[in-house]
Amino acid sequence: MKKINKFLPNNLVFITLSLLVLAVFFIILAIFKYDLLITDDKKSPQTQQKIGDPLITSAKDFYNSFIRSHNPILGSGKTTVIFFGDLIDPKTKQAWDKLDKIRDDITLVWKNYPLAQNPDSMSAAKAVLCAASQNKFNFYIDSVFESQENLSIESLLNLAQKANLDLDKFNNCFNNQNIIELIGQDMEDANNLLIEQIPYLFINGKRVNSEEIDSLEEIIK
Repeated sequence: MKKINKFLPNNLVFITLSLLVLAVFFIILAIFKYDLLITDDKKSPQTQQKIGDPLITSAKDFYNSFIRSHNPILGSGKTTVIFFGDLIDPKTKQAWDKLDKIRDDITLVWKNYPLAQNPDSMSAAKAVLCAASQNKFNFYIDSVFESQENLSIESLLNLAQKANLDLDKFNNCFNNQNIIELIGQDMEDANNLLIEQIPYLFINGKRVNSEEIDSLEEIIK
């Protein structure tokens, strides 16, 4: 019995120390978790809301983030249509004509995606942006679509004259390297959005490809 009594205090000391160690461990763990929570709360909005994260950003807001300051915009309807197209492409014209019928009901954003194999495509893309810089985008792009079979530089200049554009400003814009960079931005956006064909539209966050052009009015409704 004396041996048991002599051993008992040692057991109590061991148990007490173990409990203290466990208590310290859980306190440190709680402090660590709290510190992580505070750190997350202090993160910048850019860190907390990564563009394109479907759990944070809606599809509509994500696609709308690709609307650039140089992109011409027509209308102010509740439905936003982001339109990637090529001005020499017949299907692009077909889609444009369909949207023209309901233009009062939509906000139409134009983004150039010229076909690399045709130099007239790039020239037309430059011309419509230069017309937009003089607030004549609406009239000019309609004229370009109507003249799809002949979009040489001479033809584009004639259309600019008919649109009563300042030809000196138009020429300076057309020959400026900056205008090519703006078109390049649209093409980069198209690549980032995995666009492989035109016309390609984003309607209130929904992707619409060239095979759905005939159903545009129904999709928008």
